[in-house]
Amino acid sequence: MAFTDHSDVYGALNEAGVNLLIQHVQQQRPSLFNYGTQQVLDKLKQNPQILCAPIQAIPNVSKRNNPLIGVEDPLVIPGTDNQLAISYLAQLTQLQLDLYPGEVFTLPSELSPPLAEQHFALHVQVCGGIGCPTKDFLETYTLPEPNKSGTAQQIIPGILGGGLGLPGGGGKQQPTVVPFDTLTCFCIDLFLLGHFKPAGGTIELLLQPDVDGVELVDIAPTGLENILECMMVLIIKIVVLPKLAKAIKEALVSPLKDLKDQASLTLIPTPTPASVPNNPAVEDDQVKIFVNLKEV
Repeated sequence: MAFTDHSDVYGALNEAGVNLLIQHVQQQRPSLFNYGTQQVLDKLKQNPQILCAPIQAIPNVSKRNNPLIGVEDPLVIPGTDNQLAISYLAQLTQLQLDLYPGEVFTLPSELSPPLAEQHFALHVQVCGGIGCPTKDFLETYTLPEPNKSGTAQQIIPGILGGGLGLPGGGGKQQPTVVPFDTLTCFCIDLFLLGHFKPAGGTIELLLQPDVDGVELVDIAPTGLENILECMMVLIIKIVVLPKLAKAIKEALVSPLKDLKDQASLTLIPTPTPASVPNNPAVEDDQVKIFVNLKEV
């Protein structure tokens, strides 16, 4: 049976292609997967071993002076009135997609392997590090006394060189960034199990991912692991998935408008189960979509 026997248009996304694309982007644009403060970047130039995990980048990244790390602001320490901040590094070291029947990686026992029919899984490994302050800094530094306006009475010299600037010619001072010698690192493996909801009545509702479970591996104690997993599910379902659905919709708006204007046609998802059993269908290591053409 041809894929278009029961639909006008057929498309598929292969897991191997997705994972290969992620790998290529990771090696060609490492700053999209690695983030840290300017202080970490300065240390990296002196000592490549400071990273929590090696960055696999193609030679052209260094030849073209492209960044290895995206620079972010330091983390302000609570209770210091924005006077003190700490450096950090966050690295997305692995991102893998596995589609039914599931052969890319093994799910942890908490997610009831093997991968069930019409399901997909993601494996994400994140490594992070904090620049814990040196002993000398802890023994000698004291927070400046605030004046009546709530800001420090004096400008604190920059620990890593230079004074603290006042953005915009005034205003609140930038925090002092604590000095550090090395990063205190950790790595976490996260597995996500999900499926696609049946396609809705419009093309914008063709791909609607949903989450069935999240597992953080070897986090102790158990209560902390449960809290983190609860937060991850909340963030993914309430924040990430709606933004992903919006991005898919916006990506389809322009092509659909052109199709409608030039050919008086629009695309609608092939209905299930009347025409096809599943749409989208997650099987044979692919996400398969079935679409019909409709005159307008």
